[in-house]
Amino acid sequence: MGLAAAFLRTPEEAYGRLEVMATGQSMYASMMCSHEPKGAIFNCDANGAMPEILHRMILQSRPGVLDLLPALPEAWPRGEICGIKARQQISIDRLAWNEKERHVTLYLISEKDQKIVLRLPRAEAIKRIEAPAGAVMAQSAEEPPNQRTVAVGAGITVEFTIRY
Repeated sequence: MGLAAAFLRTPEEAYGRLEVMATGQSMYASMMCSHEPKGAIFNCDANGAMPEILHRMILQSRPGVLDLLPALPEAWPRGEICGIKARQQISIDRLAWNEKERHVTLYLISEKDQKIVLRLPRAEAIKRIEAPAGAVMAQSAEEPPNQRTVAVGAGITVEFTIRY
């Protein structure tokens, strides 16, 4: 349910599923989980589900597209995550956000030369994107205002600061 909520971009529902798993009576002191409340049946489903739900709330990817913060709940107005993988041979070294200041900082490295669409699904528009010279391509008339297409080279860590 938590993954479905993240993909449907209903952040409060996704967060609620995490909260139930983490604070309910289905978590042992060892951080392992039970299938039923009160520890009736040992089961480790939640141990894989919780990190994946969190990951998908913060980053979703498909070939050529990175959706940044697609299901960010109100409980996380700022934060960062480091060391996650995305599709198309992309590693996210750091993704940090501050909702009050309306900006995202993204450090990524691609294993191949490629163009990537950076998108903020919850933002109306990207006001400005700062990146190394030559990394940002001009926004085309067909692109929605909340995304930009960028070109990245293989093996180079690129830092983007996106203001929205």
